[in-house]
Amino acid sequence: MIGMGRSNIGYCGIGADGRPVTDYRAWNPCGFGCSRRCGDCWALAMSHRFGTGSCDDCRQFRLHYHPERLDQPARHKRPSVILVNFTCDTFDPWRPLPQIIEMMAAAAAAPQHTYVWLTHDASRMAAYLMACPDIPDNHYWGITVRRQGEMLSMDWLARVRAKLWLSIEPIEGDIDLMTPVEAAIALNMRCDAGRLAGVIVGHSNRRGAPGTETLEHADSIARQCECLGVPVFVKQLWIGGTLSHAPDRLGVPAPRNLPWSAPRERKR
Repeated sequence: MIGMGRSNIGYCGIGADGRPVTDYRAWNPCGFGCSRRCGDCWALAMSHRFGTGSCDDCRQFRLHYHPERLDQPARHKRPSVILVNFTCDTFDPWRPLPQIIEMMAAAAAAPQHTYVWLTHDASRMAAYLMACPDIPDNHYWGITVRRQGEMLSMDWLARVRAKLWLSIEPIEGDIDLMTPVEAAIALNMRCDAGRLAGVIVGHSNRRGAPGTETLEHADSIARQCECLGVPVFVKQLWIGGTLSHAPDRLGVPAPRNLPWSAPRERKR
């Protein structure tokens, strides 16, 4: 059976514990597919351009499920950072709850890994997390935000006791993080959970896409994160017509800090 392949997503930087994080694995028990089918979705474009193996649902980018992949984390013995369902959405509004529960159980059966989740549906993820009696410490829960209009009131930030992170990629305009995050911190949120563990920000990789005409929006995010004491990782920026990793062009020091850490090898 095919295992989890390496991911070249580009999240290579300094982990929360100060050690470098360079190796990622992709675990996609939901394959390629989403009910939203956003026109600028990179996973949708990839499924159309390169195909996705023998699965017709993946090729058609339909919402579906691969239960035969659930045991992949347990069979991968080396502790790794696992990116979960980055080619779909775990918390898609049309995904049956039993599938989500099965994926969480599969992750729980392989606690040697660090799990990184990412969703467009912050409200459904928040509802799931608030219903969990025990949220694993080795999971990081990400929310995609591209513009100010997608920033929710985020009142639930103060109620969710989990390691949350924001993916502001691609950033398309100016975004205010200070107001919702400071409001949540004011409600006595713990520093190690229930607040932002980190932010990843970057331009679209499409030349001329919205937001790529300036560094100001990304610079603003980096400065806000510095003020809030939140790690920030700059993934990619368009500078002088070239797509590059250039955190030194922003006004804060070394913005290549990830929300998570690489899991440590267990001593035998």
